[in-house]
Formats: sequence, C-alpha cells, structure tokens
Amino acid sequence: MRILNKLLFILPLICVITSCGDTELEAPEIIPSEPSVISFWEEQSHLVMMGWKGKVNAVKEFSYIVPFERQSKDEEAVSSSEWKFDISGHLIYYNPTSIEPTIYARDVWQVMACYSYGYDKAGKMVKVIVNDFSGDPVIYTLTYGEHEVFVPLIFPLGIYDFFLVKGLESISDADGSVLYTYSGNKAIYTTESWSGVTSTTFEYDEGVMYPVRKIVTLKRGGVIANMEITSYLYNEDGSLASSDKIVKEGENEVERTVVRYMASTLLPVSKLTDAGGQLDWTYKYDDNNWWTEITYKEHFEEEAEAKELSIYTRKDAFGNWTEAVQQQNNMVDWSHPDSSVKVNRIISYY
Repeated sequence: MRILNKLLFILPLICVITSCGDTELEAPEIIPSEPSVISFWEEQSHLVMMGWKGKVNAVKEFSYIVPFERQSKDEEAVSSSEWKFDISGHLIYYNPTSIEPTIYARDVWQVMACYSYGYDKAGKMVKVIVNDFSGDPVIYTLTYGEHEVFVPLIFPLGIYDFFLVKGLESISDADGSVLYTYSGNKAIYTTESWSGVTSTTFEYDEGVMYPVRKIVTLKRGGVIANMEITSYLYNEDGSLASSDKIVKEGENEVERTVVRYMASTLLPVSKLTDAGGQLDWTYKYDDNNWWTEITYKEHFEEEAEAKELSIYTRKDAFGNWTEAVQQQNNMVDWSHPDSSVKVNRIISYY
C-alpha cells in the first residue's frame, strides 16, 4: 500500500517534468531599433564642414592683384582673412576684414566684423564676441535646454550666415538681457537701430527639428516698412537644400532670391534673384569641393554676362590648397577687383 501511494505521488511529478520538457517557450519578438540619424549640423566639426583636412590650427589667407606684365610678391595684399580652430575642430576665431581687431579703420565703409567663439567641455558654443570696430566688442552668452530642435544662430559662423545649433534656448548680452529665445515652435530676436525696430522670427512645423520659415519685419513708428519671408527646405540628413527669400514693401513683392545648395554641404550651386529682372549665379566645384567657376548673368532689357575662375596651383601634404590664381570680376562679386588675383594660404597644424 505504501509503495502504491508513493507511485501515485511520483507519477504526477514525472508527468509535470515531462510536460515542461516537451513545451518550448516562445522567444519574444525582437524588433530592431531604427538606427539613429545624426544630423548634418552635429555629424562633423566646423573644420570638416569648411573643407579643410588634417588637424588645422590656423589659416591666414592673402590676396594679391597680379599685373599682366609681372608678378610681384612684394605687393600689398588687397584682402586677407584668418581662421583659427581648437584641437576638436571648432572654429574659435574668424576675421575676414583685413583689419587687426585692435585697429579702428575710419575709411572702412563696408559693414565688417571679426568673431571669437568659445565652447564648453561638451563642445557646445557658449560664448561669442563680435567686434565691428565701432566701439567695445559685443559679448553674447548662449544657454541650452533639453529639447532636440536645431536653432539658428543670430550671428555668422565664419562665412556662413545661416548655421543651426542643437538645443539652443536663449542668447543674452553682457548685461544678462535675453535677446533671443526659442520656445515651442518659434525662435524670436528683436533689435532696434536708427532705421527702426527689426523683429526676426524663425518658425517650426510640428515634428520638424529645423526651422521652415524666417520672417523679418522692419517697423518705423509702429508701421511695417518692409518684410522678408524666407522658406527653407532640407535634405534627409538635415543639410540645407534650398532657401527662398521674398522681400515685400507693403503688399508688393519687390525681390525674390532662391539659393540651392550641394547636398550635405553648405556650398551654393545656384542663386537666382528676381528684382524687375533676373540676376543669375551658377557655381561649379572640383572633386575636392573647391570652387572652379562662377558664372553671372543679367537678364534685363540689355543682357550681360561675367565669369570668375579659380585654378589651384599648390597644395600641402595634407591635401589643403595653399596657392590659387583667380580671375575675379566686379560684376560677379562687388567686393572683387576686375583683375587676376593670386591667393596664398599659410596653414599651421596641431
């Protein structure tokens, strides 16, 4: 009887063990996560965006007019520019003015400025100094939030007037006054000058990380004097594909400019302005993305055409060009002479 009881007790256990062994547990479905797409604006350093190779420390560029009958290296440079980078490739200084920051040139009639940029340990831009040679430099402090949106700077980054920074929340001046804020779906900046009050607003569509419109309004005495509306389109990586700016005076559209860019760069490939007639620029580049030709056409009652060319005659061991000969034209770029120009670059590395 005891043996029978033991068998009756053991048999269910055997059945349970056998049953557990025969049943295979279903593995949970593994859904692969989508690879995170790094935006163009944070994927590479400023150094790489600007097309330089190697760990560049500083670049000085000098342009000289080359007379047809001789080439003199002793001629004074007609223009110069300077760039400086930190070891991580962030731009820390840019001076396109041919002027030392300590010197105020009273005969300079263009709007000029040089820029210094400071970064925190994470590589975020936190301080910018703008010196326009008219008085004390202006100091800006940048603060960041938790959002993932890319917000435009209110000052150029080097040669780029439009540059986006992730997470930017506000920019304040040396007194702590907030000049520029991002909140929700807008970034707003207002300035006052002798010409009136200028309000700049960048607008975002829902779910879009990049601004889709910029609206600049100039008011005098509370009345809108003119308005600029710029629409932006982007490539899949977030790089700028095109910008379309319309200028209005009252209800009248007085000018429209469309610029298209090479994918995944900040290089323009075409620029078309319509202001009672069309002004058309076309840009060509070589395999290094160095510009080789700019063609300009005027489509008015009398058509005109001009061209600039660039030939690169020397480069260094890192593959950066150090000498070029350019045929410049004042119609293509009003700041250029109508002349052959030799451009030299002095590049130092870390």
